[in-house]
Amino acid sequence: HAGGNSSGDVKVTVSGAAWSADMYRTLAQYAMDEGNYTRVIEMLNKAITLDGGIEADYLLQARAYTQLADYDNAIDSYFLALDVTSDPAEVYTRLGYVYGVIEHWDSAALSYVAALQFNPKMNNTRCKLGIIYAMWGNYEKAIHEFDIVLSYDQMDSCALPNRRATLRMARTTETIDVSAAPVTMSAADELAQLGYDALNKQHYFSAAFYFTDALLIDPTLDKVRCELGLIYSRWGNHLGALEQYDLVQSDPCAEDNRNVTQAKIDSFR
Repeated sequence: HAGGNSSGDVKVTVSGAAWSADMYRTLAQYAMDEGNYTRVIEMLNKAITLDGGIEADYLLQARAYTQLADYDNAIDSYFLALDVTSDPAEVYTRLGYVYGVIEHWDSAALSYVAALQFNPKMNNTRCKLGIIYAMWGNYEKAIHEFDIVLSYDQMDSCALPNRRATLRMARTTETIDVSAAPVTMSAADELAQLGYDALNKQHYFSAAFYFTDALLIDPTLDKVRCELGLIYSRWGNHLGALEQYDLVQSDPCAEDNRNVTQAKIDSFR
C-alpha cells in the first residue's frame, strides 16, 4: 500500500521483495519531477539491485548527480550507461557536457569525438567540439567542424555565430576598417561592457567574443585585452594569452599575468 501524493510521502507497507524494479523506477521519475535528486539516486539504486539495471537507470542517475554537482558520480553513471546503451553517441555527448562543466576540456573533446564516430550528423555535438578547438586557439580545426555542421544546415544556430566569432578571434590583432561607417569609441566600450557582463556570469566564450569584437574596433583597450588573455590562459591556450599580454601597452595586469603564464609554459618543458 502507498500513501501520499508525492514520492517523498510514499510509505512501503509490504515486504521489499514485493516491490518490482519498475516500481522503484516510477518513484525515481516522480522524485526527478519534484527535484528530489537524492531520492532519485536512492530509488534507482534499489531498482538496479533488483534486476541489474537498464540504460535509463544510469542516465537518470547521471542527471541527478549532475544536478547535485556530484560530477564524479555523474561521470561514473554515464560510463555504466555506455556498457548497456543502444545509443552511445548520445551518452558520449552527455558525458562531454559534464566534462565541460568541470572544465576538463581534453576529456570533453574526446567524448564529443567518440560521439561523432557513432553519429557524424550530431550537429550540436560537433559544434561543441568546434567551440573547444576555438578555446584552445586551434582555429583551423574549429572552423572545419563548424563548416561540417553548416554543410548539413546552412543556418545552424550554433555553428553559424560561433564560426563568425572564431574568425574574429583568429584576427584579434587586426583592426576594422571604419571609414565606411561612423563607428566610434562608444561602440567598442559597449561591446567591452557586454564582455564584462558575460564574464561575470562565467560565460567565457561569449566574453571572449565580445572582447575580441571590441578590440577589432579599438585595439588600445588594454584592460579588455588583458581580460581576453586571462580567458585564453584559463582555457590552457597559454601562447594565445602571451600574445595578448604582449600587445598591452600600459596596464600592469598584463605584466603580472604574463609572468604567471610564462611560468606555466616553462613548467611543461
